[in-house]
Amino acid sequence: MKGELTVRVFNQEEYFTGMRERWNTLLRHSAADTIFLSWEWCWSWWKNFKQPNQVLFILEVTEEDKLKGIAPFYITTIPYLKSQIRRIDFISFGTVDAEYLDFIIEKGNERPVLKAVFDYLLDHQGEWNFIYLGEIPENAVTIPILKELASAHHLSIRSHRHDCAYVPLPDNFDTYINSMGYNFRKKLRHFTKRLEKGHTVEFIRTQSPENLQTDLESLFRLHQKHWQSEHFEGSFLNQQRRGFYHDMAGLFMENDWLRLYSLRVDGQYTAHQYAFEYNNKLFALQDGYDPDWGDKRVARVLRGYVFKQCIEKGLYEYDFLREISDHKRNWEAIEKYSIDFTIGRTNFTTRMYLNVPVYVKQFRKGLRKLIPVQVMNLRSRIKERRALKSLEEKIQQQEQTGDGH
Repeated sequence: MKGELTVRVFNQEEYFTGMRERWNTLLRHSAADTIFLSWEWCWSWWKNFKQPNQVLFILEVTEEDKLKGIAPFYITTIPYLKSQIRRIDFISFGTVDAEYLDFIIEKGNERPVLKAVFDYLLDHQGEWNFIYLGEIPENAVTIPILKELASAHHLSIRSHRHDCAYVPLPDNFDTYINSMGYNFRKKLRHFTKRLEKGHTVEFIRTQSPENLQTDLESLFRLHQKHWQSEHFEGSFLNQQRRGFYHDMAGLFMENDWLRLYSLRVDGQYTAHQYAFEYNNKLFALQDGYDPDWGDKRVARVLRGYVFKQCIEKGLYEYDFLREISDHKRNWEAIEKYSIDFTIGRTNFTTRMYLNVPVYVKQFRKGLRKLIPVQVMNLRSRIKERRALKSLEEKIQQQEQTGDGH
């Protein structure tokens, strides 16, 4: 880089709303270009999930007024002992929705931009205690630089690695089907043919704003119906998440990123998949199906149709996002990894806040080995009954307020 870098911080929502074009242009020229760093995703998340104790903390790095980098942060203030802890996070981290987060930096300028960000943070240490950089892809170019800068500035750093699942897509659907295990392949074909033979089956993609509201509400309803039949709360009991999905879907539709797929059987919605297409990849975020149609395996049939369309369009990856599982391996998913980093100042309050929960967890783990199995089982049953009672009360409250539709 030729000129001097300038770092400015912005915490006004009005400024954030006006960054769309500049933000996305920089993202397209970065090594971290993913839909979870798009302005549309970040703004929709912040609009719906922000809390009273949270403020934007967006750092812009410029060279002679040319945007070179964005640290898409927010700060949470947490009461602790007789003091306060201020935690920095990536925007959209904290609700188990996002993956593949990172700094947005013009490709090739990662080192000088990150150094400028660190210099700014160290010059303003009174504004934060620790930084939690969650969901950075393991192969991100920023990771070795982050480790080097944290060490050079004598900041504590710890990391946690977790898996994600994705499917590299071949050139044709038959090749993909034949790569599956025999039993799963046989059952997929069987359930698909049986459903098509016995019913009128429609594979639909929502493409108009006029249908978006109805189709999203159907997704919410079927998702909740399925999970509550299994005695789980479900993601869309949370009204903030519903708002997030509505706002995000509208913005994504403007860019032709939204892929809300539906399976309609005999004129009735039976399954949905909420996904995005970006950079020739499909990201599958959420789904829902009607448990009354569970024996017809409608969710599996729908996913098969989605895979077929992805391959026919020439996409080269289907991303299941967080966690690998046997279910995902049946679809030929393989692992990749993301890293969560905690970078902290070394003062007493910060060390206490970060280390005490670790010590408590280790203590409880050791204590479990000393408690008889019968006592632990009884404790688990009591907790399960309480959780079921709490879930029933939440569902009843939602129905009474008219939010259950």
